[in-house]
Amino acid sequence: MQLPHIYRATDIAHVIESWSELEAVVSYAVKRHGYTNTDSFFGVTYPSDLDDFDRVQGEHIPPGFVRILNGYGDPNGEEFDISESDYLVVLRAVVENQGRKELIDELERCISVAN
Repeated sequence: MQLPHIYRATDIAHVIESWSELEAVVSYAVKRHGYTNTDSFFGVTYPSDLDDFDRVQGEHIPPGFVRILNGYGDPNGEEFDISESDYLVVLRAVVENQGRKELIDELERCISVAN
């Protein structure tokens, strides 16, 4: 597996690690559901997380992508879209780096579906 551009991979890993429970992040990824820490403005949004209000406001995430919110405490922080498969590769790397091997099988199934 090849990681996305290193700058983005580092940002994505930081967003993942900002959530207090890695198990929850993996569970959200498997369910293709996002999460946001509204205190620090870090998070991940899937296209299905957008509601009618978001769409009326012009929000759009292309199919097969997720939106990364990298706010560093600023509600107007950086946002960028990245392929879901790249996000999952970084998530897997974070899981592996934290020695959470029990989460890898569940995540591997999710990665194979996204590819």
